[in-house]
Amino acid sequence: WGALSTAERRFPSGILKTLWENLLGGGYMVLLDGFSKVPYCSTEGRSLMSMDVASYRSLTSPRAIAERLEEDDSSPNICPIPMDIQPYRNMAYVDTYIKMFYFPSKDALEWIKTNYEQYHRHHMISLISNDRDAKNLANEIDTCYRVKERAETVRI
Repeated sequence: WGALSTAERRFPSGILKTLWENLLGGGYMVLLDGFSKVPYCSTEGRSLMSMDVASYRSLTSPRAIAERLEEDDSSPNICPIPMDIQPYRNMAYVDTYIKMFYFPSKDALEWIKTNYEQYHRHHMISLISNDRDAKNLANEIDTCYRVKERAETVRI
């Protein structure tokens, strides 16, 4: 952030805001992707995942970043961090996904059918992968993604 905002030819604030939103949104997507690849996890492990997401949110808030930059004396002329940052993915997006692991597969499937346009297919498949009937449930999920004509591309 310091290098981008103190360069001789600084980016306009709108571009810096967009960059910041994409960095944060990408971070949330990386967390979700990592969580979706955990094959077996206890209830305590899932709750620790939620705590990880909350920590990420608090440590990447504009105020927290601004405080760390103020403490760093090596970047004296940093432009202010936009306080109205709205990442395209946020804590609720990842936390809702984590909470779906607590539900029975049939309930998770209903949620998937409602929300499949917002998540990648492989993320949704992992929600039901440990079910005895995972193959049939996966086929139902695939059906949602096959009729995806009205769905928008999920942003990575």
